[in-house]
Amino acid sequence: MASTDPRVILGSGVSFSGWETDVQAALAEKKRLAYVFHDIGMRPIVRPEKPAKSADLNDYQYQILLEKYQDEIDRWIEGDVEAKNIIVCRMSPEVRPRNYRKYTAKQLFEHAASTRQESAITPYELAGQAFFSTSFTTADEYCDNFLYNLLSLNSAAEALADG
Repeated sequence: MASTDPRVILGSGVSFSGWETDVQAALAEKKRLAYVFHDIGMRPIVRPEKPAKSADLNDYQYQILLEKYQDEIDRWIEGDVEAKNIIVCRMSPEVRPRNYRKYTAKQLFEHAASTRQESAITPYELAGQAFFSTSFTTADEYCDNFLYNLLSLNSAAEALADG
């Protein structure tokens, strides 16, 4: 059954971190997270390598290795295609590389991450983080920081609405 949650589509004015979170959730739901994210504590799923023929293997043994490799590569391709489709469906045409079919899911995500310039929403996100992290030291300092961060947040929101 298809998910009824709206997708976050990466494009102009969309937070990269919000998009990444949506992609991770969709990949996790389909059990494809390890195809893309190799540094999150899970064992990464990488493309299998074709076995090399060595002198200590006879033709029969090597054929068995090749058949095992073919089964592994078929499973990997199927999983990678599903992971890639999840990512592609969450990219606007202006962000999606034209030759995306040549990318693995991991390469496609890394391309989006490396070419993504933070959008106009970034100042708003930063102002929001500063506002919500205002800590209590003295009452006067807290009030000053709170008002300063509130004004920054409002200014960033106005700039976002105007832009």
